[in-house]
Amino acid sequence: MSYRKFALFSVANKTEEFFDLVRAAHESGHELLSSGGTCTKIKEVLGFPVADVSEHTGYPPVLGHRVVTLAPQIHGGLLADLGTQMSELNQLRWPFIDLLVCTFYPLEKTIKDNPDDFSKITESIDIGGPALIRSACKGNRIPVAREEDFGHVAAVLRSDTLDKFERLRLQATAIDHVAHYIALEAKFRKGIVEGFSGT
Repeated sequence: MSYRKFALFSVANKTEEFFDLVRAAHESGHELLSSGGTCTKIKEVLGFPVADVSEHTGYPPVLGHRVVTLAPQIHGGLLADLGTQMSELNQLRWPFIDLLVCTFYPLEKTIKDNPDDFSKITESIDIGGPALIRSACKGNRIPVAREEDFGHVAAVLRSDTLDKFERLRLQATAIDHVAHYIALEAKFRKGIVEGFSGT
């Protein structure tokens, strides 16, 4: 049984490599899903039809854009097991998200440029992005979290060489990126605590 497959995009830098990856996803039969500026740019630059995330969640971005993709419709679309849960996913009318392209807020740069600005650093901590990547990996989807992987994934999609090993390799790369990102936050918060305690 065939299913409509979606590619979800959420990135800060809309580079030529990014748009080429969107092209490759479109060419490989993925329907496009995005939000905010990324959604607008895909329409403007490529002219491809793109569904806004809110069309599937039923909610616009809220709390100053802090909550956009943190929704069961999106995470369910990444987590549903292809072998046993697709009927339920279809009954719920949630999108089957096969490809996730999601980069994070620039936490490392913000800490480096503003080491004493707690508020600014806190606002640069990405919650939705790492959560999406973790859901994609658990659901055995195709996760892309680093800009340097855009070209490779576009080539893989076009050559139809996404075997089990390549999927696992991309998942390992993405989860490693999440782990590094969360470690940055932990180091930042530990530094605050040590500063207060004088240690």
